[in-house]
Amino acid sequence: PAEDTSEHTNSLHQSQHFQGSELFSEISREVSEAQRQRDLLKTELAEALESARACEQRIVEVQEQMDVLKKYAADTLAKAQARDTGIALAEEAAARLKERTITAAREAAARESQVLAG
Repeated sequence: PAEDTSEHTNSLHQSQHFQGSELFSEISREVSEAQRQRDLLKTELAEALESARACEQRIVEVQEQMDVLKKYAADTLAKAQARDTGIALAEEAAARLKERTITAAREAAARESQVLAG
C-alpha cells in the first residue's frame, strides 16, 4: 500500500508536470504571438510616422508655393492698378488737350473772321 501511494504520488507528479509543461508551451506560444504582433505594430507605426513626416514636408512645400503665388498675385494687382491709374491720367490729359485744341481752333477761327470782316 505504501508503494501504491508512492506510485500514485509519482503518477500524480508526472501528470502535473505534463500539465505544467503543456501550460508552459501554451504560454510560450501566446508570448511569441504577442511579440510578433508587437513587432508588426512597431513596423506599422514607423511607416505611419514616416508617411506623416513626408506629408508635413509636402504641406510646407505647398505653403511656400502659395506664398510665392500670393506675392505674384499682389505684384500683378499692383501693376494692374498702376496701369489703370496711368490710363485714367492719360485719358484725362487727352480730354484736356482736346478741349484746349477745340478752344484754340475756335479762337483762331474767330480771329480769322475778324480779319476777314475788318
